[in-house]
Amino acid sequence: MTDRRSSTAESPEPPEPGDGSSQPPEILAELRVRRLVVVDEHDRPCVVAEVTHGQATVRLLVPDAAPGERVSIELFARPGDRTDPEDEPGRGVGLQLCADGNLVASIDAWDMGGHWTAAQFAEESGRPDASPTGHPG
Repeated sequence: MTDRRSSTAESPEPPEPGDGSSQPPEILAELRVRRLVVVDEHDRPCVVAEVTHGQATVRLLVPDAAPGERVSIELFARPGDRTDPEDEPGRGVGLQLCADGNLVASIDAWDMGGHWTAAQFAEESGRPDASPTGHPG
């Protein structure tokens, strides 16, 4: 990967956002990591993208919120292992809303042996609602 700080006159820095240029910044290389944290101007995490045990997750966080005000949105994709009957919950995708680390609401879709089912959860009900396919979460 090219270190953008070592640019020379032959390879000028791309324009800064908001400088009036219509050209997007040039991407010189691909970054391959298992975890990426994007921070705000105060070095507080705002976006966390990672892969853990094959599950890809992107989490958007409100940086440095006070206790009781910490919220996040998490998008995930889990490959699962269709050959392993012990692999629970298996292959799936979903979106989760969290407050202070607790799940508040979610919508998920899971591969149940070749057909996909959806599940919804909202904190008010305290239980997953039946999905349109009739499969409880």
